[in-house]
Amino acid sequence: MKKYLVLLLIIISNSLFAQQMKLTIEKIWINGVERDYKNGEIKVHNLTPSLKIKCRLINSLGENQKIKPFSASYYIEYSFKDSIYRKEVFPLGFMDNENINLKPGESTEFTINDNFIEGTGIIEEVKSNYSMELLEILPTIKVIYKERDFYVYSSQIKSVSIVKNN
Repeated sequence: MKKYLVLLLIIISNSLFAQQMKLTIEKIWINGVERDYKNGEIKVHNLTPSLKIKCRLINSLGENQKIKPFSASYYIEYSFKDSIYRKEVFPLGFMDNENINLKPGESTEFTINDNFIEGTGIIEEVKSNYSMELLEILPTIKVIYKERDFYVYSSQIKSVSIVKNN
C-alpha cells in the first residue's frame, strides 16, 4: 500500500510541476521546401527540409523553479500519415547550462536546428518540392522538454516562415 501511495504522490507532484512550466514554439523557420532540381541532381547539401525552431520555456505559476538544461532531453514529435514520429534533438548552447533559475513569469529560450525528416522513411524519393508533406506535418509539430522528474510538451506554434533558397 505504501508503494502505491508513494507512486501516487510522485505522479501528482510531477503533474503539478509540469503545470507550472509552459513551453511554446515562438517561431519555426523551414528551409529547403523547394529544391534546385536540374538534370536529376539536387544542388544542395541536405536532401530534405530542415527546421530551425525557437522555443520559450515559461514558469507560468507560483514559485521559483530550477531547470537543468544540461541533463534534460529534447524531442521533436509530429504526425504524418497516421504515424507518430519522435526524434531526439540537441539545442546546442542552451544545453551547456547546468541550471537555470526561473522566477514566476520568467522565461528562457532555446533554439533547435534539425533535418527532422531525414532517415524516417517519410520521403521515399528526392523531390524538388516538399510542400504537401510539410502541410500535413507542421500543424502537428511539438517540442518536448524532459527532465528526470517532469516533461513539458509545447502548447502552440506562434509563427512559421519559409526560408527561400538562394
